[in-house]
Amino acid sequence: MFAGLGSVKVDGLVGVAIEGVGDNVFKGVAKVTRRMIEVALFFFLGVGAGVAAGLLPGLHPNTLFVMMVSALPALAGVSLVSLLVFVVALSVTNVMVSFVPALFMGAPEADTALSILPGHQYVLQGRGLEALYLTVIGGVGATLGAALTFPFLMSAVPVVSGMLEPIMHYALAAIILWMCWTDRSPGRAALVFLMAGG
Repeated sequence: MFAGLGSVKVDGLVGVAIEGVGDNVFKGVAKVTRRMIEVALFFFLGVGAGVAAGLLPGLHPNTLFVMMVSALPALAGVSLVSLLVFVVALSVTNVMVSFVPALFMGAPEADTALSILPGHQYVLQGRGLEALYLTVIGGVGATLGAALTFPFLMSAVPVVSGMLEPIMHYALAAIILWMCWTDRSPGRAALVFLMAGG
């Protein structure tokens, strides 16, 4: 029954050790532990880089991604999972932290410009920390909601896409017509659409 385990050796103070298996188990545990430490290290590096990219004007996450890609030869021993953890941690942290300078310094990035307008009203009323608190609550809630609905969407999107594919051109045409019709100048909107290659 246990023929593949190796021989059992009784050692006085240590107890029972299974020769031939113990080394492999400890090597496996050491490898998994090293990988977990590597992933945790790249997670915290990503969070730190995201904070820096969010707070420092002019430092964009894409700049950090290019720097990471250019450093790939030096990161040859690093697993792909660790690099992906770095990228995701950097991106999510940057999105959350970039609201701080946008709210308190009035310097939003292009991505946060429209969403900051209600926050500026809070800041002008002296409720800037409340605006930041609401921003963090909304961001964490959106992240958790996306993580919880991801498995459902992975199975639902292909089904819905398959159902819509035969009528997609009609749906897109209806959306374009509605957008042109509801514009302040429908003729000009249609002309811009046609000139853009529509």
